[in-house]
Amino acid sequence: MLWLSLAVAHELLGAPIQSVPSPPRDLRLGALAGHILHRIFEDDERSSHGQLSRAAFHFQVRERWRDKLYPWYHAFKLRLIPNELDHAVLKLPPSLSFLYYLIRPLRVTRDHSRTALGLLKAKWTTWSR
Repeated sequence: MLWLSLAVAHELLGAPIQSVPSPPRDLRLGALAGHILHRIFEDDERSSHGQLSRAAFHFQVRERWRDKLYPWYHAFKLRLIPNELDHAVLKLPPSLSFLYYLIRPLRVTRDHSRTALGLLKAKWTTWSR
């Protein structure tokens, strides 16, 4: 992230970067700096076709694998927390509320299975015509 920041500062302001050790060879500083400059100065959000998604940019800008994978881990962890739909499936007393963590995967699997079966049924009816 330091090298990327310095590359962007060099592009924008002409800041010298002699006293910093050279970046690793596998780091794509030019492409990432170009992406940042494009996002800063581009007026039209729709014209960013071909630019990196937020997830791809985050993945490329981080150096350590644990930092690269943390957003996906965090999103996965948040998806495990029971919500009101899980509470609607089965009413439990507060003393048994820990069981909602077991109910959630079952409910999510059921909901996604129903959606997938509905899509397959719709495709099947269009194929059989």
